[in-house]
Amino acid sequence: MEKRMLIIGGSGNTGIKIAELLLKHTESRVTLAARNEDKLVSATATLGERLSTDKVSWTRVDASDVDSLNQAFSEVDFVVSAASTAQYTREIAEAAIQARIDYLDVQYSNIKVKILKSMIDEIKESGCCFISEGGFHPGLPAALVRYADTQMDELESAITAGVISSDWSNYSVTEATKVELIQELTDYELLFLKNGSWENPGFWSMRDFPSIDFGEPAGKRMCTPIFFEELRDLPGQIPSLKNTGFYIAGFGWFADYIVMPVVFLMMKFFPNVMAKPMGSLFVWAWKTSSKPPYYTMMKLEAAGKKDGQESEIVVTLQHEDAYWFTVIPVMACLFQYLDGTIRKPGLHWMGQLVEPVRLMEDMKNLGIAIN
Repeated sequence: MEKRMLIIGGSGNTGIKIAELLLKHTESRVTLAARNEDKLVSATATLGERLSTDKVSWTRVDASDVDSLNQAFSEVDFVVSAASTAQYTREIAEAAIQARIDYLDVQYSNIKVKILKSMIDEIKESGCCFISEGGFHPGLPAALVRYADTQMDELESAITAGVISSDWSNYSVTEATKVELIQELTDYELLFLKNGSWENPGFWSMRDFPSIDFGEPAGKRMCTPIFFEELRDLPGQIPSLKNTGFYIAGFGWFADYIVMPVVFLMMKFFPNVMAKPMGSLFVWAWKTSSKPPYYTMMKLEAAGKKDGQESEIVVTLQHEDAYWFTVIPVMACLFQYLDGTIRKPGLHWMGQLVEPVRLMEDMKNLGIAIN
């Protein structure tokens, strides 16, 4: 059945790639939505011509304007939020519920998570399916742990880690994205599961900041734990699991050791005033420190028991482009949603909702190298 999909941020780096995969691999009609009409017109024309399709259109939407959201949502079946609109999560969610349409977001934001969790009952009662935390990280860590569990009789440890090296100088970053990025970087929790308990790292010891060997081209990198909501319920779902977490490698020595301490200090004492200038500073450092080779990688290291024997699983996922690595897991999730496999009312985290074995197969078919 043909679905009418609307993508907020449809002319952006992530949104336009989601649109491309939807148009290539499904029967969906796609509407690109954003505030900038010139960018929307250009993106729509580019996709239509390149893919030889008339199933892509555009509409101007302002996420801060409830009337604008209501009008746009009245004509579609599903909304993907792929823009820096975390501060408008409630407006978008309420408009989706009012229109009785389903929802997926591609954002990492504690603000967004808190708002959606406060609306759990309202979402479920509406009959809408809300999928949050889609993408690479968050999105894949819990899915990979659940994948490891399908390969073991008793999964005891499952550590996931990511590293990104991209030519950020080629990407445009809006002011809203800079602010949201810096708020996320200074707001995340550093939790990981150790011996069955969630813990914070000991800052006077490096033992909780492991060096993980990603293999070529990333090599061995020191990583920092980051907690995602999708990880919270894993110990209850997998009783044998005693150690898990997601760890991320840094952006480079200049951004990590020179710029980030300044950013954290300014955001600690002046969070509202300094968000915009610190966001600009970090993105500048991010862009100036990027150098080839370019790649995005995620690694799973799991251990447990299989057929009564000690067993280990190591899985490495890789793509040369960070945005494609974000979009491909989202598309693999949408495949399962569109055929009805995972569509059910309520609020769900992508990494918890998807069927992990099929997710891996579809991501590989879409271009992620999996070893």
